[in-house]
Amino acid sequence: MSVETGRVPAAGSEPAGPGPDGREGRTSLAFTEEMSGHIALGVRDPRSGGVAERSPGGGCSFRLTISIDDLDRFLADPEHRARAEGWVDAGFAGGRRPVERGWFNLFAAGSTPDRREMRYRLWFTGADGLPRTLAGWKDVHHGPPTRLWLDTSTLFTQVMWGHVPEGEDVEAEVAGAGTLHIQPMDLAATLKSFTTDGADDGVAALARFGRFFVGQLWDVYRPG
Repeated sequence: MSVETGRVPAAGSEPAGPGPDGREGRTSLAFTEEMSGHIALGVRDPRSGGVAERSPGGGCSFRLTISIDDLDRFLADPEHRARAEGWVDAGFAGGRRPVERGWFNLFAAGSTPDRREMRYRLWFTGADGLPRTLAGWKDVHHGPPTRLWLDTSTLFTQVMWGHVPEGEDVEAEVAGAGTLHIQPMDLAATLKSFTTDGADDGVAALARFGRFFVGQLWDVYRPG
């Protein structure tokens, strides 16, 4: 069983100062996201058809606040890492449990130039006192634009025993796997939840983030 080592750095832990573009001060950005679905215990592959949906008591959801402490550094970082805080709610963990540490990567590079991943890693402890890790990824890859909603709203998920650092999933003991999804109403709530603070004007910060988001989708789904 893997245990917490603290080797995954918290996003935004860099000292204050000029950003990569030389501007003084930070601009922070935050938004909330909710996803829900099912986890099948004893299953390792989250793509195992409808196994999770048929698993009794396998309901699982989370509500996260994604915090980008320094927008300049986030955009310059190839991993595009942010903090994730909130809760995980799952019957197999004893109900709603707080996220003790969490990380989110938006459009991290995938295995090919036209592939990106949205990655989630959440450390929490069940009501039984046992630590767990929820690790998930959205597989955003080249294809027809009609796939965009499916790819960006489906989270392939594993729940592992212990607080598992990034890079150690292969050796970790998997408790279960399945898929979580964003519902259209939840997406609408996410879009309304964006807040900014700091050096940039709020509208300008949202525009910069929006250009990055749309640009990444274009790089993946553009024709050719």
